[in-house]
Amino acid sequence: MGIYLLHEATHGEMNKSRARFFWEGVGNKRKYHMVDWATVCKPKELGGLGILNTKLMNIALMLKWIWKLYQGAEGLWVDLLQAKYLGGNDIFSPLVPTKGSQFWNAIQKIKCWRIMPPKPALSASRSGSKKRANPMYFRTTDCRLSPHLLLQIMKLIVENDQQKGYVKEIGFGSFLSMGEFEMNNALTLWLVDKFNCDSESLEFEGGISIPVRPLVKRVLGIPSGPIQVVEGLDVDDDLYYQYTCNRRAKNAMEVANEMCIITDKEPFCIAFMMAILGIYLAPDTSGAVNRALLGAVKQVDKLKDMDWCNFVATYLFKGIKEYKESNTTCVSIKGCLHILSVVFIDHAAFEVPVGFPRLGVVTTKHINWVVSHPFTSLMVCRPEESIYAAVLDIMPKDNNIVEDGKRVDSETNTDALGDKLATTNTDQNNNKDPVSAELDTAITSPSTTSSAIVEHAELGTSPRSAGTNQTLTAYNIVYSQV
Repeated sequence: MGIYLLHEATHGEMNKSRARFFWEGVGNKRKYHMVDWATVCKPKELGGLGILNTKLMNIALMLKWIWKLYQGAEGLWVDLLQAKYLGGNDIFSPLVPTKGSQFWNAIQKIKCWRIMPPKPALSASRSGSKKRANPMYFRTTDCRLSPHLLLQIMKLIVENDQQKGYVKEIGFGSFLSMGEFEMNNALTLWLVDKFNCDSESLEFEGGISIPVRPLVKRVLGIPSGPIQVVEGLDVDDDLYYQYTCNRRAKNAMEVANEMCIITDKEPFCIAFMMAILGIYLAPDTSGAVNRALLGAVKQVDKLKDMDWCNFVATYLFKGIKEYKESNTTCVSIKGCLHILSVVFIDHAAFEVPVGFPRLGVVTTKHINWVVSHPFTSLMVCRPEESIYAAVLDIMPKDNNIVEDGKRVDSETNTDALGDKLATTNTDQNNNKDPVSAELDTAITSPSTTSSAIVEHAELGTSPRSAGTNQTLTAYNIVYSQV
């Protein structure tokens, strides 16, 4: 238990054997277990018998390795880890690789667990019993957003001229030019912590606040029409059960695979919208499609006039708020977190290529450059100095377009920037990507002098760069408890 993080099933089998021996002895006669095993394992002062909890002991023994590395222990095992993984860096450095041997993977997994505040005590049940609040509990966090899965789907659509035409007709042609992007878990969680749910902004040191909602259009390039996207509209049973499997919503990737052989416009567009919403724009924690949106997406002729930008933003902000308010031990963050990464990269202290929408410009090589540096200390420019300056300048000063996630004035044209930029199209060949030219050279201020429009070009076939998965959340672990 001091070398590997044992599987939950292994602890279950050990507990089963110990509980059976405790209650039944060595005889073959089966006896009732009068108290649940979790109570038996509690300390005596808390009403238990003090029997060892193998899972907690396993975690404590693994944490001792992290504690020793953090305290600067010496020995052959430290020299081995320094040479193979650490490279002179601290155990909590974002430059430390997260993949390796089984032992190293276990350390990295525990390192991103958090010690959370005590859970509130539960109210008395009908039997009158109460459950005590745990003094602390571990929390694991992940994100179900999968830009790389969406890219695989779009590559198949690009090869089909008919389907590609359908996608452009409904206003989602920006995904046809989507760049390869590999999410970084450490950066994503750090940005979620930096997000203020009240102001809907990323907030950094120095009083820098970056509003996210008005930038969604320029990041994704999806429709922001006057029609509000409404969930729960009526839909016929045949369509509903088409996206149902074993009484549950179909998996979004399964829908995407079925979509590729559809030739008729209406069923294809419905399947396309359900797939990209479940995989990328509004993913939940299950990876399934959201059948509550069927009533909206079946209106194929109105998809281009719907306010998908506001819907995606509201869904993301709600997901982040639920995550921050949650006390569950394992939680997935819902929403298109790709937006936060792109916005941060565009405001970081180095130059990125110009062009809109940004999902076709900001790619894996840019995020790899960011995570190869201590991104928590990177300079962040103000919004008026970024590539989004024109977007924020054109926003109404009284902020009367959106209130509480709903459009107030449906007659307001919020896409005026698209017309403005279309008249000043710049030759994209004159805007070379400095990051690809020299990733290890930081530019002190981003360029904001040109605003080229990215045409919906064919997707490239270059292999995806492997992003490094790094974790900073380990600072939340209280190692003195070991």
